[in-house]
Amino acid sequence: MSHFEKVKKSGNSALSKMLKDFEQEGIDTLHAHVPDLNGILRTKIISLSSVKSGVTINSSIYAISHSDGFPIGDIVYESPYIWFHTGFGNIFALPDKNTLRPLPWIDGSAEVILNIYHREGDRYCLDIRKPLESIEAQLKARTLIIKIGFEFEFGIFHYNRDLIEEKKYSQLKPFGQSHIP
Repeated sequence: MSHFEKVKKSGNSALSKMLKDFEQEGIDTLHAHVPDLNGILRTKIISLSSVKSGVTINSSIYAISHSDGFPIGDIVYESPYIWFHTGFGNIFALPDKNTLRPLPWIDGSAEVILNIYHREGDRYCLDIRKPLESIEAQLKARTLIIKIGFEFEFGIFHYNRDLIEEKKYSQLKPFGQSHIP
């Protein structure tokens, strides 16, 4: 039995209960996220019931930059793991039950982050969550825990409709003391 099959079997009962609870709450759509090599969440919208047996994701997400749905002219990054010799085939994914949660602002929807696996069943070498989980396990063995957070940075600018419509964002004037004429 492959690692993929073992994980699928071991986590299936807890996951099945969570999915059943969601179904009873009227949730039928799942936003399944995979972080790419840049940390950008790539999302596949699927039915809630289809996730129980695992999900397939095309491996090209690790070779093509994010393009907001317009992949024309995108660079395809050569890799020993994903390239023409692999046929850009599907990789397999299982939901991380610890990340499954409803999306109250989208009726009937929930979200989850997927763990990615090779066809042979081992964790996918390009899954960026894999090294973090390894570090977390090493720290836990030393009775330490890791805490990670986001730092949100933003700027506030004076409103100028003409510049915004012309997409001249760099010409907007900052609000407050940071503005130097």
